[in-house]
Amino acid sequence: MKKLIILPLLLLCTTLSYAQNTDSKILKNGFGVESFIGFASSDYSDNNFGLGLKIANTWYFGNNEVWKPGLKANWFRFATYFGDNDLYFHIALPHIGFANAFEFSNDIGMEVNLNVGYNLVGYNDNREYYDSSGMFIHDGEDFFGGGILFNPEIKFRYNVLAVGLDVVFSKVNEYSSEERYNGSYYETYRRDTPFTAINLSIGAKF
Repeated sequence: MKKLIILPLLLLCTTLSYAQNTDSKILKNGFGVESFIGFASSDYSDNNFGLGLKIANTWYFGNNEVWKPGLKANWFRFATYFGDNDLYFHIALPHIGFANAFEFSNDIGMEVNLNVGYNLVGYNDNREYYDSSGMFIHDGEDFFGGGILFNPEIKFRYNVLAVGLDVVFSKVNEYSSEERYNGSYYETYRRDTPFTAINLSIGAKF
């Protein structure tokens, strides 16, 4: 099933690459590398600071000399966000997004993109929790799960360089089950949490 999806996608991307004919640095197809820094939050911890890396290809189509829509294949995205005694790691599996490039002059432009895919979020809490009397209650709770990722981004372009805002929204469902006592018997359940990351991205498209 994966081959049936990936092979037509690669064929389409190759066709778009050879079909393009433009000297514009803003509107041309390209391979991009982006680094980003920002903050991540969920139900477990707020405003953890971290950094990450994203690798992607973008293909545009059409003959408009000011605006071109296109596709963006995000091959790799990884980030780690640190708190005082806890951390997140965030991985996005390869996925396709929608791209838009606007050229204001030969070297100045803007990108507005929306990436949709599947991501993995892990949370490790090294803190210990105590009650008001100082008695130990429990260790920190770890979490590992996945869910659909929505990743809007806006970038201002100068030649091949890009600086912008990269945001992640996701509802993450835990893979493993937990047990809790409901007053009569133990029941299993799976935790879930919203996950949000707001980043400043800096990168280049070649």
